Amino acid sequence: MTTGGTLAPPRRDLAGRLRRHTGSGRRYLPEVDGLRFLAIVPVLVSHLSERVVRSIERDGALSAAEQRLVDLIPTGDVGVYLFFVLSGFIIALPMSRQAAVDPDRAPNVGYRSYMRRRLTRLEPPYLVVLFGLFLGITALDALGQGSVMEGTNSFSKDSVSLGDSLAASVFYLHGLVFQARPRINPPAWSLEIEFQFYVLAPLLILVFVAIGRRFGRPGASGLTRRLVAEAAGLVAIAVGLKAAVWLFVPDDLHEFLVVEYLPFFLVGFAISRLYAEGLVERIAGRAASVLFLVGVAASLYLNYFDQKDIHPTYETVRSIVLLGTLGSVFLGALAGGVGGRFTARKWISIVGGMCYSIYLLHLAMFQASVSLLWRVLPIDSLVPALLVYYALVVPPVLAACAVFYVLVERPCMDPTWPNRLWARVTGR
Repeated sequence: MTTGGTLAPPRRDLAGRLRRHTGSGRRYLPEVDGLRFLAIVPVLVSHLSERVVRSIERDGALSAAEQRLVDLIPTGDVGVYLFFVLSGFIIALPMSRQAAVDPDRAPNVGYRSYMRRRLTRLEPPYLVVLFGLFLGITALDALGQGSVMEGTNSFSKDSVSLGDSLAASVFYLHGLVFQARPRINPPAWSLEIEFQFYVLAPLLILVFVAIGRRFGRPGASGLTRRLVAEAAGLVAIAVGLKAAVWLFVPDDLHEFLVVEYLPFFLVGFAISRLYAEGLVERIAGRAASVLFLVGVAASLYLNYFDQKDIHPTYETVRSIVLLGTLGSVFLGALAGGVGGRFTARKWISIVGGMCYSIYLLHLAMFQASVSLLWRVLPIDSLVPALLVYYALVVPPVLAACAVFYVLVERPCMDPTWPNRLWARVTGR
């Protein structure tokens, strides 16, 4: 999740209060927020279903038919990977636009202001949730209600103390320090990956744009050569860094390094270049619809095999094809057609625009809600349990996330908020 999106005209209705605001002055792209919606949905489905399934299994085993149904539930990984593509696109787009306007000149990065924007936009909501969950989990333990967090892979993990987990998580280092996902807020593992990407992204963008500038020439054929050279440069960067990690980094650190997921970010880079050059809008509406629908179906199909033990060669092929299918979803949405109309719908894009707040808060709220509700409403059949708990848990969780978004996250979208806060504190 990145500081994407652009300034939307101020409105007084509910939609206007919830719509993303960054103060950047650029044209708002509702399709990008709609893609965020597509990314957050499998994360929510996976995490809530996982808690319902665990509750049923504590009371008795699932039937064979129910287990087959569980296998069909998408994992959150496919949504996280789409978030990575989105991050690559959003971060690279300003520099891709510069490269499109003046191909012979290196883009202006402004690294200090770039990192300051990342920190002032993303850090306050993250820290509020992190310390809030730390206090909440500590209080539950003190009150003898720690069982609310039991049966999980991270919340109840006792090999890492809460204090140590907090200290490492503040600096986005939990995975690298403990080789485990954060205990306090497990989904934040991907935010640690994104933070590593933010640090590296400007350099990577300058390298791949420089490669294109070296081989490009004026005219359509020159643009084609440039884009092909940039694509080849992206592949070389991904393969080279991956090889270096395999050779010199211990295996248990691999999944906590951005290099492991870099191809997804680089797909976003490539799409930003196509978009900035005006090539995405040339895709016809019917072709855009095919790209989007086939991309969604194929991504879900490939995600199913992510849960299976398959030969390493097939896994490599699956991962490469998944890059293409997620890119297809993205291009189809930006180009129009069915995907563009769906992702640009008002409430789809509004909910997608709140995805950072939802991502930060949803898992702890799902865990507590299911754990407490199950004490009074246990259901031993999978399908009824899923239907009832989705109806009871999802609406209030989304409402709470919307409140957090309005009060905490959305104000941080204004890049001037630190200056305004300082002026208020100092009375200037």
